[in-house]
Amino acid sequence: MNEIIENHVGASDADLSRWMGRRETFGLIAGACTAADVASLRFIRDNKSYRSTGSNWAEFCTGHLRVNRRTVDRAIANLNEFGPSFFLVTQMAHITPADYRRIARHISGDAINLDGTMVALLPENRQAVSDAVGELLRRFESEQPKPVPAAFDALLKRCRNVADSLSSIEDSLDGDQKAALADAIGAIRSAAVGLGVGIAG
Repeated sequence: MNEIIENHVGASDADLSRWMGRRETFGLIAGACTAADVASLRFIRDNKSYRSTGSNWAEFCTGHLRVNRRTVDRAIANLNEFGPSFFLVTQMAHITPADYRRIARHISGDAINLDGTMVALLPENRQAVSDAVGELLRRFESEQPKPVPAAFDALLKRCRNVADSLSSIEDSLDGDQKAALADAIGAIRSAAVGLGVGIAG
């Protein structure tokens, strides 16, 4: 597959009709040839071959490719960032570019490395590829720190603001005020302990 793409981008003397014809041919073939299809579009864009139609790139995409420019540019960006394997894996396992980025380090050439076992990116391995991708994504999620709820962040900020405000009080507290403050601090302490926070003293 890499040879196909290299042949595409190396033929600088090819005209627009030739590349468009190749794109249409590749568009009829599923899976592995999607990368070659996108490579054809990359060649047309980067070499500005579309100008022979009297259109700019955006007009060429909508008028001749029947697709939004952003969609084409996004596909080209994925090819540039991840290489041909991206299209095989995302089609076989039905994952997003964000998911692919999370497991990209486990993908080399035309295989997925799962604990030393290489799962070839072949049509007959579709289920094995999907299972390997699912397992790698589950591991990624389990390794990520749990996000702190936004509500907690707001509460913590309020606690700190209260602490700052108490530190700025210049007048001495009377007995009732001290008792009320102690009661409030005790309630916060009990709630914190209930959440598993160890408090000394």
